[in-house]
Amino acid sequence: MKYGNIVGVGPFYTDFNETDYMKVEVVRVAGSQVNLRMSRIFKNGTLQPGVEMEFHFDTGITDAGTNWYSHFIIPAGLVENDEVEGPSGASSMIINKTETRYVLGANRTVDIANYTASIANYVDYQFLAIYDQTTGFLLQFNESYISQSTPSGNEILSFEAVEMNTIPSSSDMTPIYVASAVVLAAVAAGLLVLRRKRKIHGKPKNTVR
Repeated sequence: MKYGNIVGVGPFYTDFNETDYMKVEVVRVAGSQVNLRMSRIFKNGTLQPGVEMEFHFDTGITDAGTNWYSHFIIPAGLVENDEVEGPSGASSMIINKTETRYVLGANRTVDIANYTASIANYVDYQFLAIYDQTTGFLLQFNESYISQSTPSGNEILSFEAVEMNTIPSSSDMTPIYVASAVVLAAVAAGLLVLRRKRKIHGKPKNTVR
């Protein structure tokens, strides 16, 4: 998966603002475990070597960090009101809506988590994450902290999937496709730590740093 149209505002997202695009590859699927490799090309042409991230869908454990923007995959096959356990240090995420959208050249069923909050005289917060329901792959991400008093304190991160490619294999693997690999991992959906709680209001509790 290739991610582009990247916007990063504020000191927390400086490296994103300097990024041309990111590439996420499936390198390994074993039962309920999926390993992804994320590399990025900066606007000056510099390549940042791939960083491998491990997701254990049976336990919810991952080494992808504590922010949702680095979680390029969630359990596949979710529907509205399903809850996904958050990374360590973050709140869980609830799917507000499941709908069909035209994405990457095809009509796809997507799971949407959308949350806004406001703290008087301080900050307005917005979170949007859109995932492909079939594969669990992240398709679009937007997060913003807009200061109500100091514009220089604003923090914004936005990016979206712009291409889905064949994933090259490592030396000990046969080539696989993004969708095929993630669908295999989704077979373990019954084991996933997502609790599938049905919320009365369906309001996500997405992470705020």
